Amino acid sequence: KLEDKNVNISYRDYKEFSEYFTILSEEEIQKGKIFGALTEEERIEAFLKGQSDDWVAFKEEWDFKRDIYSEILSTAKKEVEKNRPEKNDAILILGEGGLGKSVLLKRLAYDLYKAGTPVLILQSYSSFFDYKLIEKFCEDVNRADTDEDKTEGESEAQQITHKVAIILDNAAANVDNIKKILTYLKNHSRPAVIICAARLNEWAHALSQWGYRDIIPNKNTFRIPPKMNGLEVMRLLKHLGKILHRQDFSTNEVFWMEKAVKDYDMDFFAMIYSLLDPARRRLDDIIWDEYQKLPSEPTKRAYEYVCLFYQYDMPLNKDLIVNALNNEFGYSYADFTEEICEREAKSLIIGLENNFRETALYRAKSKIIAQKIVEKLFNPSNSKDRKKLFERYKKVLLGVKALNKTEVSIARALLILYLGPNGIDRKKIDDEQLIELYDSLLDHDVEDSSILHHYGILESDRGDFKKAEYLLNYSLQTIEKYGGFGFGSEHENYV
Repeated sequence: KLEDKNVNISYRDYKEFSEYFTILSEEEIQKGKIFGALTEEERIEAFLKGQSDDWVAFKEEWDFKRDIYSEILSTAKKEVEKNRPEKNDAILILGEGGLGKSVLLKRLAYDLYKAGTPVLILQSYSSFFDYKLIEKFCEDVNRADTDEDKTEGESEAQQITHKVAIILDNAAANVDNIKKILTYLKNHSRPAVIICAARLNEWAHALSQWGYRDIIPNKNTFRIPPKMNGLEVMRLLKHLGKILHRQDFSTNEVFWMEKAVKDYDMDFFAMIYSLLDPARRRLDDIIWDEYQKLPSEPTKRAYEYVCLFYQYDMPLNKDLIVNALNNEFGYSYADFTEEICEREAKSLIIGLENNFRETALYRAKSKIIAQKIVEKLFNPSNSKDRKKLFERYKKVLLGVKALNKTEVSIARALLILYLGPNGIDRKKIDDEQLIELYDSLLDHDVEDSSILHHYGILESDRGDFKKAEYLLNYSLQTIEKYGGFGFGSEHENYV
């Protein structure tokens, strides 16, 4: 059930859709996440801290709309109104970490949905999307519910009026997919608009690696300012005071404004997180204290694993976490669930809901928190820390199973987009360490054409052309063997 119509989707199709994206529907909005006996104020705080993915937050307007939001929403509505496929385009929201891009995307998704626009939300951690499934959903939502709904003499093409909004966070990791999805849908006469968000440095890096320039027009690109201005700070204080029933936030304006400048540096996320803290501490102090108070080494290690991946917007599945904990501490699935997730790190390691997923996925409360934890624990300029970082990644990757698409996708994104030879964070580990990570996958029969291709690039850059040739040929053979499965359609460039 969508906002303005029912869409008939078979159970088999719905299950297949759920591997790649979430359909925003009444069922999805009402589902929410159950927090036991929490009060409304506690649920609001859980949402503001990133512990909840509950859509009720947007229905009840617990989120704070940044100053730039109305302009972005207006542009999105105009793009939706251009419901011809040749008008397919994208909207990009850029900004540093902690500015509220992800929440803003969900607010856009909710408001467009309530206005009658079909919305699907792509899994941002995936590096492979099934374009045919996206196209099929676009077809389903534009099919008349019954024969009586059809206007006499009207062709099927004429009946298509709904432009689908496709939401994609962490767009830098899928810059190639943005262009290809729009082209694919245009060629199949399916109207759609992609609304995406990315960090500034990651987006610039991705464009340079792919050789793209004007993939999204300037008129559809919005930059969130790194700092709030005074008026926006006051709006935020009034908003928090209203939903949390804290009159002091809106009455003692001079005090809070001075604190926003001195202690929180006019930073959006830092202000929200710190104002929810009883002692009003700085963000860095709060999240480090949360880590240090974890009562056991296995729980700290599990949190480290989750943060190492979620800093890149990649949740980690239970199998990979438990396998790493089992090898080091002898922990079982029950130990992880009962001791870590349900007790010791209940507020820090957040499970993601999906009824069709083979195994549960876990994330940190936010990407910026994960990033700050990693930066505190692993200084890339310190050789011991670099080695420790490498060892953490290796322990997780040793559990990747060749037939598990989610695990291979996570490994692929890590070893290509972030730590790979042309990755955003390439300098965080040494060449020898990166080679060992690649080999740890190959030793466990993980044959992925894209991973092999980038391993070959690394060896070519190092001057080992014989090994590079072997790896690139191995990559081509893998494409032939598995029908081209790999990172997008990058294999077209291999020959």
